[in-house]
Amino acid sequence: MPGIIQLAPLSAHPTLAQMKRGRNIRTMGFGEMYRQPIAKGNFAVLAFNIRNFPLKPAEGWEAGYIGPSTVTPVLRAARDLEAPVLLEIADSELGKEGSPYTGVLSRHGFSAEGIQAGLEDFVQHIFAVYESLDMAGIPIAIHYDHGARKNILEAGVQAGFTSAAFDGGKMKDWEQLTGTARDWVNYAHPKGVGIEGEIELVDVAEPTDPAKAIRFAKETGVDVLVVTLSKNVHGALPGSSVMEEDRLFAVRNALPEMPVNLHGGSGFALHDLARTSLKGGFQKLNYATVLYEAMIKAVPGWQQVLNMATGNEQGTRPKVGRKKLAVIDEMLRWMDETSVKAAEEAAYQKAVDVMRAVGNVNTAQYYSG
Repeated sequence: MPGIIQLAPLSAHPTLAQMKRGRNIRTMGFGEMYRQPIAKGNFAVLAFNIRNFPLKPAEGWEAGYIGPSTVTPVLRAARDLEAPVLLEIADSELGKEGSPYTGVLSRHGFSAEGIQAGLEDFVQHIFAVYESLDMAGIPIAIHYDHGARKNILEAGVQAGFTSAAFDGGKMKDWEQLTGTARDWVNYAHPKGVGIEGEIELVDVAEPTDPAKAIRFAKETGVDVLVVTLSKNVHGALPGSSVMEEDRLFAVRNALPEMPVNLHGGSGFALHDLARTSLKGGFQKLNYATVLYEAMIKAVPGWQQVLNMATGNEQGTRPKVGRKKLAVIDEMLRWMDETSVKAAEEAAYQKAVDVMRAVGNVNTAQYYSG
């Protein structure tokens, strides 16, 4: 089954060059990935948050197995639509010492060596699925989302990540904000790694001040700029967020060569995403919650299983926000092989739907080489 693979032992972890040697795997940097959406002005590239859910956590991590996975449906969608795609994992999804859910870093622990091995596992899993699906050179990027730890940035670069997001939403001091962002940029750029900049808190729908965002971009040299809109939060479902094109284009018109990223993409109706992407209002769209919910609802009797997993007898729908990762883990550990396949198929269809909506179809042809 594509979503479950055997991971290499810690001592067997290769370098990125070794991982790609002799393999038809095409990774792409931030600048190259978003140059075409800027030039064409009528499509956006999806950035899907990737979770590798442990099928049987007590046994699975020791045995080196992970599944179900959002990697497979996302890469299938990119292959079938012949479109580039970015696969990302947020800082919160990596896991931390004492975290209530099993993250990517849980298998090897949180020492420097363990973090390095965990991130390399993540990249190797993507590469293994890429090869198994015969992707025919479709370009992909691998991204550290909502970056808050520079040691993760450094380990990610070594593991093969092509970009990272500096999340300065909690920094209120301007000099600290811009200084830290420049530090990330100065570390990443010489290594060919791009940096995305975020200066508002998406979780509380803190809308971007265009003038402040423009100043931040000019002072730091970030490659992609996050613009947050009113009612634009993580974990929302379609139709709950409002598309504010005036805020987007205030930034786009002032910085025409700067790609703009919308976080919390699941909260927007597909027709709003289609209209605004066609105008070139944003070039990168983060998307996760709709896929997670589709996976959960694909499990036969999902409501009863969710209630058992959470102790919530009155629950009416999956609880899938960024802060509910422990619930997702508990929910998905009940899956059998048939349920895993159904979950991945449901996520695949949602990925296809949103990629079509933002015009990311047959766009791989724009990327030479």
